[in-house]
Amino acid sequence: MTVAIGMRAISRSSAISCSVGCKLVRASGFQHDLAVQSRSLIGGVVAASLCLATEARSKPVPKSLGDGALSGQSIGHVNAGRLVHGLRLDCANGTELRCLPAWSHRWGTTELVTLLRRTGHAVWETHHVQLGVGDLSAEHGGPIPRHASHQSGRDVDIAFFVLDANDKSVATNDYIGFRDDGLAIASPALRFDTKKNWTVVAALVSGPVRVQHIFVSNGLRNLLLAYGHATGASADVIARAARAMHQPGGASPHRNHFHVRVACPTDSKACIEEPRRAAPATPHQAVSKSKKP
Repeated sequence: MTVAIGMRAISRSSAISCSVGCKLVRASGFQHDLAVQSRSLIGGVVAASLCLATEARSKPVPKSLGDGALSGQSIGHVNAGRLVHGLRLDCANGTELRCLPAWSHRWGTTELVTLLRRTGHAVWETHHVQLGVGDLSAEHGGPIPRHASHQSGRDVDIAFFVLDANDKSVATNDYIGFRDDGLAIASPALRFDTKKNWTVVAALVSGPVRVQHIFVSNGLRNLLLAYGHATGASADVIARAARAMHQPGGASPHRNHFHVRVACPTDSKACIEEPRRAAPATPHQAVSKSKKP
């Protein structure tokens, strides 16, 4: 006996086929009496439902979740480039990252998004605080306001962790600048949280993603490296941090945030590691305002 459900049929010797393309689910042991056939019909519906649920669970993770199978292609230079099939960093999907509201560009390569999620996880596990994230790149790359780079999905700005006068963490909605001694420029009651910021740097340089640069002022770099030595960080991590961290020349010294840049992804053949050099200015050209690198 065969009982039809919609466009499909369930028989005692045939397979139940899901219309959404799931694998066939075998139905066996049907008896000839009507009661058993009715139970088999119900079982077929349950099997089809399970099949649909399996299909739903097997769907790919959306690009906004940072699916490593969808590799963003970085094209050209960081200051003259674009991004193809980039991934969107969605802070709402986890508790470990906090997107700063003043900075709305959330797209990057797979490597950059993966790096941020790993770093956010390391900070959360160690200190139970969220990592504040500013701009990455626009969805398709190219120039964005307030940046000279951030054009090809390889750059991200990360907020410093901050302590108040009572040594409590302060969750800020924007960047806070610090002097070389770690006191806030605008409010000396606030201090650079060397402990948490060192956790950020150590996590950035310890994973599989190659970090090319961590732009930060020389004074804050010195505080961070001194903390790493004082707390017994491994010589390898300290050496990696020392190589990655530096104050950029000809631009903002980066006293109020980390600017992180990852190396060209191995599968981005059109990616160019170094920024494009500007043509020498002629005496008659106006000097433009300096932008962040």
